[in-house]
Amino acid sequence: MKNLLLIMFFLRISMLISCPSYVLYPEVMQQAERCISQFPGSALSYFALLDSSIQNESQETRMYYGMLLTKARDKMYIKHTSDSLMKEVESYGDVDKLMEACYYLGSVYWDMNDTPRAVTAFQQAAKIGKNSRRYDILERMNESLELEDLIEKITRTEAIGKINVSYNYQLMEEQNVKLVKDNKAKSRLLIVGTIFTTMIIYSYFRYAKKQKRIVREQETQIAQNKKNLLELILKESDIYQLFHQASYRHDITITVENWAELQEMIDKTYNGFTKRIYALYPKISEHELYICYMIKIHIPVKDIAKLLNRSTSAISNSRVRLYKKIYREEGKPKMLDKFIIDL
Repeated sequence: MKNLLLIMFFLRISMLISCPSYVLYPEVMQQAERCISQFPGSALSYFALLDSSIQNESQETRMYYGMLLTKARDKMYIKHTSDSLMKEVESYGDVDKLMEACYYLGSVYWDMNDTPRAVTAFQQAAKIGKNSRRYDILERMNESLELEDLIEKITRTEAIGKINVSYNYQLMEEQNVKLVKDNKAKSRLLIVGTIFTTMIIYSYFRYAKKQKRIVREQETQIAQNKKNLLELILKESDIYQLFHQASYRHDITITVENWAELQEMIDKTYNGFTKRIYALYPKISEHELYICYMIKIHIPVKDIAKLLNRSTSAISNSRVRLYKKIYREEGKPKMLDKFIIDL
């Protein structure tokens, strides 16, 4: 039994020795690392929280912080202006971190217009990546940059640049002099043409804007005239007169058919009023709906109370509750009245 425990103890020690060292980075830095791919702006905000404390961390943490910071800036398309940070990171870390560090060092040199050193850094990243098992990093590199194509493009660009440098400068100057003369004449004509065209366009847009305003005003007037006509027809209808007379005549009794007829007239006059009320509050009761109809045809609250056999205060409470159901906030009875009249 003792021998078995000793064997297990030495096996545990061997496993701990054989396992690579693991660095526990600050929690803020881990959060930045998790969101850097999809939300690099948020990652930069996390990194800003470490500005005052990062120098107190281990060298491994500082180096990895520098690489992640450069990565976040690169993803945000912030132009790199110095290689001092990545030069430190480039020579520190395991294979996977070295590969990614070389890649972003190349991006730094690319932003600094240092093509030769950018090519060298990209080639170094590709070389290190051949031995890496971090296929996710390799895939991300391939998606963001086809390295061989970029190197070929850079090489081709440099070759073209050398050809342009060796071009016959004197011949180019003579052609430029001729172009300047031609361009002066064309510029005068272009300026005149531009001014004339601008005046035409400006006049057209002013005219078009004026016409649109006139059309809108006409459409508004037509709609208002139509609304006024429909309201006049409603007010002269028998059902409208019936409800207004019922408030002071005791010999008139409002029937279910009368309510249905009033609903039909209101819906014709006010573009499907009932349907729009139900859209705002599908659970509206028949009692609440009747209150809305009478508010719409301008029957006073005291007369609404008589027609529905309720007290004036009960009708006011119903108006307050209905307003809250529609708007989901407290309100006054007159606020519901205005809403119904305007609907």
